[in-house]
Amino acid sequence: MRFDNGQIKDMNAGTETTDGASWGQSAKFYRSGALKLGPKMYSNSAVVSGGNITFYLTDNGLASGNPIFTNVYKETMNWWIDDANNQYQLGGYILSGDLKSITLNVNRLGSVLLGIIQFIGAANGATVHLVVWGD
Repeated sequence: MRFDNGQIKDMNAGTETTDGASWGQSAKFYRSGALKLGPKMYSNSAVVSGGNITFYLTDNGLASGNPIFTNVYKETMNWWIDDANNQYQLGGYILSGDLKSITLNVNRLGSVLLGIIQFIGAANGATVHLVVWGD
């Protein structure tokens, strides 16, 4: 996948890029040992509010958009927060049945007292980065 001005380029389609190079058939994606044709990647970041963050896996990034996936490869979901001073934990996630949204619950970890990690609670204000693959 390559993103040009927010547009997804399908590497398996031999799409010409803006610099004249061609992806051709060189990029391959395997899932559980099977070659997947036409994989797509979603990548975005947003700020946590109320302990949760919702990403819209749609063609316009809004709840009103069309889903970009017919299948989501859950094992490829990756999220992170760039923060050297705090630790975070995914409290859980909900992938909507229509594959148009994924909501993450993110907790910020606190100090360790008597061998027990104390959860501070919602990671409000933290910027979460998410990458999801599917087809």
